Amino acid sequence: MGVPVRYVAETQTELGEVNTVGHDLKQARSRSFKFARQSIMLTPGYRRRQGHSGEGVLPERWDVQKGQMTCLTTGTVVEALGIDPEGEAGGNPDLTVFTELWGARHEDEVRMWEEMTPPPILPPVLKR
Repeated sequence: MGVPVRYVAETQTELGEVNTVGHDLKQARSRSFKFARQSIMLTPGYRRRQGHSGEGVLPERWDVQKGQMTCLTTGTVVEALGIDPEGEAGGNPDLTVFTELWGARHEDEVRMWEEMTPPPILPPVLKR
């Protein structure tokens, strides 16, 4: 699940938004966001920040924080999100990766799906 996150952030958007969504923030961070972060951390040259577990930098390529990563070459931000349709309304995601979407049974979860769907006026993958 981390490969599409990195691919879109590194090659398909500029100043974009890529979101990983789970039923709660813990799930969002421990699934697809985690695997994208680990792939960056395993890239030669990655440096951990002293005293910050899971945070670091891949010089000139990625800045990695606990719940957010920034691709330095494109300016695209990757963020882990829990279900909060009101808080995420009006976003303009280039890619949203849902974790365990089969479990979306409540109104807030369905509304989150609707809010995180890329706008229909944009092509599925867009270089800005």
